[in-house]
Amino acid sequence: MRRTLLLLEMNHRIKNILAAVQAIANQTFKAVGSPETLAAFGSRLAAMAATHDLLVCDNWESADLAGTVSAAIDPFGSDDLRRFDLDGPPVQVTAKAALSLSMAIHELCTNAAKYGALAVPEGRVTVRWRLDGERQARRFHLAWREEGGPPVPPPARRGFGSQLIEATLAAELAGSAEIHYDVAGVRFVLDADAARVVAAPPEGGTPAS
Repeated sequence: MRRTLLLLEMNHRIKNILAAVQAIANQTFKAVGSPETLAAFGSRLAAMAATHDLLVCDNWESADLAGTVSAAIDPFGSDDLRRFDLDGPPVQVTAKAALSLSMAIHELCTNAAKYGALAVPEGRVTVRWRLDGERQARRFHLAWREEGGPPVPPPARRGFGSQLIEATLAAELAGSAEIHYDVAGVRFVLDADAARVVAAPPEGGTPAS
């Protein structure tokens, strides 16, 4: 009980810190940034806050992957079942992986809402994940695919969002993370060391399959 109260208090303090960071960003970007830059920064903080809520529910040790993905896509119309198709086995991911994956999914959603499948009513996004291999050498795979949106040409330069997804995610999860700008729709493929993604089961528990 005491631990739960401490975790709730910590989450409350973290949200206060994020709110303070948002206020500082408002003042900073007001002079040197654009409204779009400020909105992007704020939405990234919101994605982090949503994942923090999930982690608190599990004592800040792990989070359900499906719940993590759902929290990241929620602001982009996850209530419309025609827009998103999520498929994968039940997986508990580490706190670090949950935050990293949440931010990556959020960036992909933001890009899709501006230029891709989520920019038009008929567009849809599929997110699939799986675990492959033996216990000592398992791999974690996650794929994002957009369909039904306008053709997306490769960007002239890699923005912060792309760098966050490809470089940071690959480094933190010991794998590869690549965005492909196909004419049919953007694809993102993550291949990572499952040991860096999947949370260790509680004592006496059953590991993820």
